[in-house]
Formats: sequence, C-alpha cells, structure tokens
Amino acid sequence: MCILNMPVVKNSLSLNNLINWTLCFLPISFILGSLLININIMLVVLIGFLSIRSEKLKSNFDKIDAILLIFFIYYIFVTALNINLVGEKMLIKAFLLLRFLGLYLVLKVLIENNKINLNNFFKVCLICTSFVSIDLLIQFFYGKDIFGITPHEGRLTGVFGYEAIAGGYVQKLFLFSFLGLFYFLNNKDNKNIFILIFVVLHLNAVFVASNRMNLILLVVTLILLSILFSKLRKVLILSLFVSYFSFSYLMSTSDQLKNHIRNIEKLSIDIEKIDRDKNISFFNHAHFKLYKAVIESYQRNIYFGSGLKSFRFNCVNVSNCSTHPHNYHLEVLHDTGIIGFTLLTLFLLIKSINRIKTILRVNRFNYNLKYFFAFPFINLLIELFPLKSTGSLFGTWQGSLTWLILALALYNMKKIKNSDISKK
Repeated sequence: MCILNMPVVKNSLSLNNLINWTLCFLPISFILGSLLININIMLVVLIGFLSIRSEKLKSNFDKIDAILLIFFIYYIFVTALNINLVGEKMLIKAFLLLRFLGLYLVLKVLIENNKINLNNFFKVCLICTSFVSIDLLIQFFYGKDIFGITPHEGRLTGVFGYEAIAGGYVQKLFLFSFLGLFYFLNNKDNKNIFILIFVVLHLNAVFVASNRMNLILLVVTLILLSILFSKLRKVLILSLFVSYFSFSYLMSTSDQLKNHIRNIEKLSIDIEKIDRDKNISFFNHAHFKLYKAVIESYQRNIYFGSGLKSFRFNCVNVSNCSTHPHNYHLEVLHDTGIIGFTLLTLFLLIKSINRIKTILRVNRFNYNLKYFFAFPFINLLIELFPLKSTGSLFGTWQGSLTWLILALALYNMKKIKNSDISKK
C-alpha cells in the first residue's frame, strides 16, 4: 500500500490555495447543516471560476459535458412551463440548481489542470467519517454523544441531532475516507491492522445508526472491493467476519437494535411470501407504494415532465404523497420526462464508459493510481444504484453530496503518465 502520488499544489496565498481549503471544508459543512453546505458549494464554484479565469486554464469542455449543460437548461425550461403547478418559488430553485453544474465543471477543470490536491480532501473525509463513527458508538453505549446529544425518536443521530442521516454520511464518504487512509499508511508497518480497524469502526457505526440501506450498500461496497482488488481481499474479508461478530455483541446489549434487525428479517420474509400469499402485495411496503404513486403521477406528462419537485404537487391526486419520489431515477423521470431522463442517462453512460477505459489503462502494478481512479467511480455506481431508496438528487444535503461524488468520479482522465499505463 502506498501513498497516492497526485500532484501537490504549491503553498502560496492564492486562489488555488483558497479553492483547496473550501473543497476540504465540504465534508465538515455536511455535518454543520444546509446553510453552510450551500455557502461552501457557492464558494467552491465562485473561487474555482476566478482561479480558472485568472490562470486561463484549459477547460476541455466537450460534447458530453454539453449534454449535462443542456439537461440543466431543459430542467429550468420545463419548470417554467409548469409554473402554474409548482409556483414561482420552484422556478427560482430551478435556476439555483446550476450550482451543481458549476460544481461539476469547476472541479473537472481544476483537477484536470492539477490545481487541486485531492489527498487533503480525502484526509479530511477520513477524519470526519471516523469522528462521526466514534461519536455514534459513544451515543450507543452511553446514551449521549460527545456533545451531550441524545438519540432522536429512538434512533442514533450523533452530531446530526434531529436528523437520522449519520449512517448515510459515513457510507457515502467511506471510499473517499479509504483513500485518505492510504495517505496516512504511507511507510507504516502493519497496514492491514489499520485497515481492519477502519473498516470495522465504520461498519459498526452504520449498524448502530440503524440505516438499513446504508448498511447493505456499505457491505456490498466491501464485497466489490474484495473481488476487484486482490491486495485488499484478505483484510476486507476478515473485516466483514469481525464485524459480523461485533454486530451480534451490539445486538445483545440493545433490545431496540435487536428489534430493528428483526424488522429487516420480517420484511425479507414478507417479500418471499409475495408469490404464495394473495393477501400480500409487492406494493404493501411504504416505499413501493410511493414508487407506484410516482409512476401514476409521471404518466400525466410522460415526454416533458412536470418540473422541479413537481411530485409533491401532483401526488395529492394519486394514492400516496411525499416531498420527493425517494429514488433518483424516478425523480428525474417524473420531473423532466423521457427527454430529460435520456439526456442525463446518456451523459452518465458515456462518462462511465470513459472512466472504465481509463481504469483499465492503468498499469495493474500501480495500485495507488488504481485505487484513486476506481474508488470514486465505485462510489458513484453504488450511489446511483436504481433499486435503492434515496433522498432528493436536487436537495441541499443529498444533492450536494451526490453531485460532489459525481464530479470526483467522472472528470476526464486522459492525463496519465505513460509509465502508469500498461503496454499492450
């Protein structure tokens, strides 16, 4: 295991220095709340734009990036067409969605021109997710976290107070934190011990946070890593076994956690009975009922969509209602129709194919670059998995985190040194 040998930004009081600081503050802002997230995102976009302009950096804006630009413009246009349904407030919010486009484009240009030291960002992610994980476990064992915050409505929330999103925070930033761990493990002995502690800590934190989907996704992530990276296989498999036994111990100390796991098992049993019991419907589960309602609402405007956050207005006339569809793919399909959904899907598919080609070009012996390129992309695939429930793709907390993951996973990877590319 070795340090990620990415270019180091020169130490100077410059716009480059500022953009690195604002990017590194992002993992912290996701803990501190929506206001700071929005301010931080806008600062990254503004300072990044000024840095690009002052240094006249090459943008490498291609036809594929143009598809994403067209998608956001189309989203605003469709929202304007449906202003009688969604209202003027949503039209203003539709324009503000351009901050996500700006985040992607600014990071793309700065990273491709070696103006951002991602090692520092990954280190901050490691510190933040480790802190949140330890804080959750303290709250589990002592009833209060480091700041004296108690569980909210029976769920461990840690530093997030009234919001049960701690498990999601740890899971979504886990692979970035893993890259940060590689930095700290440079020239250290017994590296596998540190990896074992890191994985077990984060797994147990998500487990006690009772975020079922996040726990499943984190386990799937570790299984994927053990399959794809032989150097990590043994320690990751061992980590899963150790975590399994620690889960059993944690359940033995908490009836509430034990009941939560039983609810998961009950859901699995109910799904298995679908074909055997006519009284059990696939749509009896709350999320499935919601998805059915989204599809019913979507059919009112199949091709063009109904505009930003339109489901909350349309759903009053269907079977179930919510502020958003709780699935990225259904949200985009409902709000922008087939046209918008096709644009965004086309962008993601082409960019993903290009990233896979880049990963395959990296020399199989250069593990540091392999991890650096593959981990953010795997994170994106896990985040966009179509069958999981999600927050809103265009909400402040969830949206900012998702578009950050996308920006770090899909920028152009042409600039790889010849020595790092396997000869074929």
